[in-house]
Amino acid sequence: MKKLFRCLKNYCHLPSVEPHSLTSLKIGQSVVAAGIFASLNLFIVLVSIPSNAAPAKRPYQERLITIHGAVTETVFALGKGSHVVGVDTTSAFPSEVQKLPQVGFYRSLSAEGIAALNPTTVLSWDDAGPPIVVPQLESLGIRVLRVPSNEDQAGTVQRIQFLAKALDREQAGQALISKINADFQQVQTLLSQSKTQQQIPQRVLFIYAKGAGNLLGAGKQTGAHEMIQMAGGINALEDINKYKPITPEGLIRAKPDVILLTQRGEQTIGGMMSLFATPGLSMTPAGQTKSVIVLEDTLLLNFGPRLGEGVLALAKALQQAHDKEYTNSNKDTP
Repeated sequence: MKKLFRCLKNYCHLPSVEPHSLTSLKIGQSVVAAGIFASLNLFIVLVSIPSNAAPAKRPYQERLITIHGAVTETVFALGKGSHVVGVDTTSAFPSEVQKLPQVGFYRSLSAEGIAALNPTTVLSWDDAGPPIVVPQLESLGIRVLRVPSNEDQAGTVQRIQFLAKALDREQAGQALISKINADFQQVQTLLSQSKTQQQIPQRVLFIYAKGAGNLLGAGKQTGAHEMIQMAGGINALEDINKYKPITPEGLIRAKPDVILLTQRGEQTIGGMMSLFATPGLSMTPAGQTKSVIVLEDTLLLNFGPRLGEGVLALAKALQQAHDKEYTNSNKDTP
């Protein structure tokens, strides 16, 4: 106690008074005594605080809004799904995202709707719009990252790398890329076997159904075109760009061996009976053999971490369609 008091005296430049004599101070000196004891208490508190202690900070709460199905799926696959507080209407996988607030279609966003969810970062498809939304969000202090949007194998890998780095999940990102590469290796093995057997690639027509009787065919510059090519097929509408309405004459001219649909597309059309009632389809190879492939929407068109899985599923389905056609043609041969 005496050592502590002497330290206090030297530290605070107090008068020379020993602790044992404080009780003998006169009443007029009680103020001095009280001050000494108060200083002593303060000194004890101060020296008990570690020299490297820092003021407590509120933990940073990362709040993400993901714009586009591929971005959303990738963020969840990277292990950051718990930080996502909002998505756009194209985001449907994994199933958890269907419970999250939606901020609209990725090409018709509003800064007000996004800001209302109080995000720290918006991860956006790089051609999302309208263009004015990005500077509006940035003016509110919201970070906006434009994610590469190329819909092919290289673009998907680039997208995963971009998001993995932005979210500090690079090891998880590399694991996703390794899985894609392994799936594509299986695809190449399958296609090599088909080439060895001199199989003719299937002509594939992807139909996007906006409603019964309102069907669009996928030409070049579409995700469906890329998927068909990567799976070893030939796009039956490779002479057009993007999506165009399907006509009976166009169907007959395209001569598809296989019709490709998403699950939602099949439902929108009204099932297989409605599909095969499409004018002109019965005069095509696909219509005559009833050859149709249906895949889950996001697996086929998301271009996310399951890209290799989707291409492999399509390649296997095309192989099965070819084998079925080959078997049927042999049955018809005398």
